[in-house]
Amino acid sequence: PKDIIARTRFYQPSSPGPWVVYFRRKCKPLNVLSISRELTRKYPGTVIHQVKQSKLRVTAPSYKAANEIVQHELFSCEYALYVNAREVEVEGKILDETLTCDDIKTGVGRFNNRSIADVSILDCKPLQKASMEGDKKVYSPSGSFRVTFPGSVLPEFVVIDNAFYTVRLFRPKVFNCTKCKQFGHSASFCDNKPRCGKCNQAHLDESCTQEAEKCSYCGKELHDLQKCPAYKKRIQNESRSIIKRSKKTYAEMVKSSNPPAIMSESAVPVENPYQELSSDDQDDGETDEGGSLSEVHAPGKRKSPSSPGLRRKVFLKSSLKSLTTTKGGGGNLKTPKKQVSDGAVPCCSKDLEPPPPTVKYTSKRNTRQGGKK
Repeated sequence: PKDIIARTRFYQPSSPGPWVVYFRRKCKPLNVLSISRELTRKYPGTVIHQVKQSKLRVTAPSYKAANEIVQHELFSCEYALYVNAREVEVEGKILDETLTCDDIKTGVGRFNNRSIADVSILDCKPLQKASMEGDKKVYSPSGSFRVTFPGSVLPEFVVIDNAFYTVRLFRPKVFNCTKCKQFGHSASFCDNKPRCGKCNQAHLDESCTQEAEKCSYCGKELHDLQKCPAYKKRIQNESRSIIKRSKKTYAEMVKSSNPPAIMSESAVPVENPYQELSSDDQDDGETDEGGSLSEVHAPGKRKSPSSPGLRRKVFLKSSLKSLTTTKGGGGNLKTPKKQVSDGAVPCCSKDLEPPPPTVKYTSKRNTRQGGKK
């Protein structure tokens, strides 16, 4: 809980809003009227809601106003002012036991989409792993680090001296209150009435003499918190909420960013494969119509003018005609690698021999034509 408000958090220019600042009491009660007068005078449009007797929800008109309110000198001395960490920050995890927190803090967060600017690293803390030694739980370094970035979009990499480290989503711990037996906060910040985990009555566990029989959070058989179905479901919901918010903000960042003038793969013009007529690029199995030798059309079915083979044939004929009419008499044509006699292969000239007769399939129309003949 101390880590939640130990560092002042701010909204980013890309934060979509609403821009909310929370007030909590320290030693003296919250003077709601005094706070409202001061904030509405200095920041017109500010709305104040009293969530609880010890908590206020202040909605600022802009992200700049919210950042100024959270640093208010007078109020920050009398009350605890903070911005919800999950609204303005996102946490990732890096696995490399050779790194240190000082090394990671010198790096930057980088996205695969280079149209999005790099982000700074706000904080880094090593993660511990727990192990049991007899009846005692012992913590040791795990080689992983929790890295905090501004905003709500997690970058794909952390770059340190041109070295790229993959960043994975860090699923934060879900706080459980041992006082009221609810999730989302700890007993240090709980203003609810106490609820006993043994008899389910309105008193603390220490004052109860009964034995606990059921879980206080799910109502099932007594088990550890890590095995509680309600606790696991809350963790899944928190992770889904982070991912959903990250995707939404990422789409807004891409839309508002100015991508560099780099053509994507889909924008690259595809070269016309028939632009250059050369027998070097033709396979032995290709026919004049662009189909393979094994391609057979349905009997009695003519090709439509939009068929690929017919279009290619018309294109080739028009290209040959234009090449023969240019200066040089078709000298720009490439010479085939395999030289053959002039009598075997006809050249591109007016004396071009007619193509061999095509095979005609039997159909009703062909039968009628044969009968007339």
